[in-house]
Amino acid sequence: MKKLFTAIYTKFQADTALVGAVTDLYNTEAPSNAVFPYIVFSMVSNTIDLDSSQNWENYLIQFNIFDDDSSPSNICNIYELLKGDTAAGTGFDYFDLLIEDYATVVMTREVAKLMRVDNVWQYNVSYSLKTVYTGEVATEKYCIHLYNLMGI
Repeated sequence: MKKLFTAIYTKFQADTALVGAVTDLYNTEAPSNAVFPYIVFSMVSNTIDLDSSQNWENYLIQFNIFDDDSSPSNICNIYELLKGDTAAGTGFDYFDLLIEDYATVVMTREVAKLMRVDNVWQYNVSYSLKTVYTGEVATEKYCIHLYNLMGI
């Protein structure tokens, strides 16, 4: 998971427009002294899918944008930056996330919801991410998992 988290933060840092629109991107929880607007991302789920030669990983990643502005205009602009422009390589929509030892098969936005809680706007944006293990021992890793399953 650490490699995935590093890849998400690296992608965020490379997107100058998104970085300029928020104070920071936090993993799982923002500190109590975080300054609005900011983004928190978390891994909601991770499942493995094995076939005869590949080790697939399926993730559900959620980004939560927070802003205490009275108008939803600013948070909606940040949401557009988070989605990005696929052709320009900005944002996370269909982005080929660079994860060490994995290839991104597809990263798609699943659902987005804007709400206001205690005078704070919150935009919840979920992405499904499918990756395949590309390390040198992908087949060996599959066989180990298969033998472990057979031993149950």
